[in-house]
Amino acid sequence: TLTAITKPLPAPVMQPSGIDYAAAGESFLIVTDQAEIIELDQDFERVISSVTMSQAPLLFRQGTIESNDFYDDQLYVSGDLGEVEIWSKEGERWSQSGEVEIAGAGAIEIGSEALAIPPGTGDIYMGDETGLHVLDKNGTYRKTLVLTREAKPNREASEYTIAGLDFHGGRLYVLTEYHSSILSVDTETGEILEAFALDG
Repeated sequence: TLTAITKPLPAPVMQPSGIDYAAAGESFLIVTDQAEIIELDQDFERVISSVTMSQAPLLFRQGTIESNDFYDDQLYVSGDLGEVEIWSKEGERWSQSGEVEIAGAGAIEIGSEALAIPPGTGDIYMGDETGLHVLDKNGTYRKTLVLTREAKPNREASEYTIAGLDFHGGRLYVLTEYHSSILSVDTETGEILEAFALDG
């Protein structure tokens, strides 16, 4: 069982939609529904830097930014953009340094509720209610993995709607929207290897 710790966010952070830890800067990077990138200190008390993603579509200040992942000193941001934007920080200033357009057969079906990049490969993993989608580093669609569990093989993919992804220690961990647990998943088959209950 994993015990959750709740911490309040400083006032500038409203409607956060994604978070990742940047070890190099010892800070947390948050993206928001207002299409902002906000960097916080490790105690979640001080805003170190921030930027508005001016190219992201907004409707009444409601953006379509869903998730982010810090990889190779760059922040990858996904949303309903049809692409993954890449942002870099020089000094105190953030700027867009590139983009990966999602393409290939099946790519039109890809949602963007979660994003993670395994160390050393550059592949892009994106998750939604239909499964776990794998793209190469150029954004070309490779495959979709449906999460399955040997004990309950007939569950619909939507029961495992993916809300968060992260790689750690060579394993992929998945946060699902409708279950209070974090799942360890085989990246080749989509099989759920372990489930860790969340308490709190």
